[in-house]
Amino acid sequence: MVAQAQASLDEDDPWTALVRFFERVIDAQCNDRGLMELLVFRQHGQARVARARDRFIPLVDALVKRAQAAGVLRPDVVARDVPLIHVMLASVIDYTREIRPEVSRRHLALLLDGLRADRGPRTELPGPALEIEEVAAAMCRWKARPR
Repeated sequence: MVAQAQASLDEDDPWTALVRFFERVIDAQCNDRGLMELLVFRQHGQARVARARDRFIPLVDALVKRAQAAGVLRPDVVARDVPLIHVMLASVIDYTREIRPEVSRRHLALLLDGLRADRGPRTELPGPALEIEEVAAAMCRWKARPR
């Protein structure tokens, strides 16, 4: 996620940088289940994950502060919120992977509209919501994670 944050800092527009960061992380989580498991759900390799997090948070902090300075991100968002946002998105990815994996983009769009400071035009949602049967199937995939 360090690479995704660094690449996003190169974007000229602060909101685009933040959006691209979340999109890049979703792409990485969708394409590399092992990475997602390591970063979000498992206890293995936690020392290495902690070192990466130490490099990651300052980059995310720069993305957040830049977007706030531009007036496009809610002023009460902090970089420490972002890892938990990734956990939420990782859960959507995990639960819908075998049903309709692209639905994570829809939920990202909903989340990003909630983060906007200006409450401007709503993002067009990329694709429909899951059907009720698909929601039930996704929820059945939930398992308590080991501590």
